[in-house]
Amino acid sequence: MKKYCPVCENNGNVKEKAINIQVGRETFHTKTLVCEKCGHYALTPKVRKTMESWGQKLKKNIVEPQPLFTETTHQFLEETASKFGIKKIPLIKVMISFYLNRVVGRNDFDSLKTAVEKQEGFNLMTKGKKIKLSVPIHYLTLKKLEVFCQSWDIAYAKAIEEAVLFCSTVLTYRDIARLREIARRFEEFVEDYALAA
Repeated sequence: MKKYCPVCENNGNVKEKAINIQVGRETFHTKTLVCEKCGHYALTPKVRKTMESWGQKLKKNIVEPQPLFTETTHQFLEETASKFGIKKIPLIKVMISFYLNRVVGRNDFDSLKTAVEKQEGFNLMTKGKKIKLSVPIHYLTLKKLEVFCQSWDIAYAKAIEEAVLFCSTVLTYRDIARLREIARRFEEFVEDYALAA
């Protein structure tokens, strides 16, 4: 029976082959159906499950996006990290995790984001010369980041900037009850991380 390619709508040139899927700096090797005409490969549930298992076993960073932050933001991150007894990069990773897991899925996400972007602290952290910072990311964080970036059509670095600016602004501005509650939850999140580290 001939296999059908849903991308190029070709019949007959779809065969099982060994392929390599680039995941950050790592390469996942598997066998799946591949269209010989357009190169499209099938990410079947079995392939996804195997890839997920492979990714969870990776203990190293697989990508290193380079977000841009102002000097003010760098100073704020250093001071905040010191307050919690951790370093700046782990704090940024905690901010990414908190933002993607606890903020983005909220029903009021758009209004929260707008409220944060209107705050003076947000403006202070976005004005001025920006400096690159390499942020190493593990597989599980990359997966969540990838979904967010595809949904909003932005690069990893921009998503990290957004997460850091959101969390930083929330920590500095507490006049709005919703933001105050998010700041409290974020502080608890960071404290839990610091205790576990």
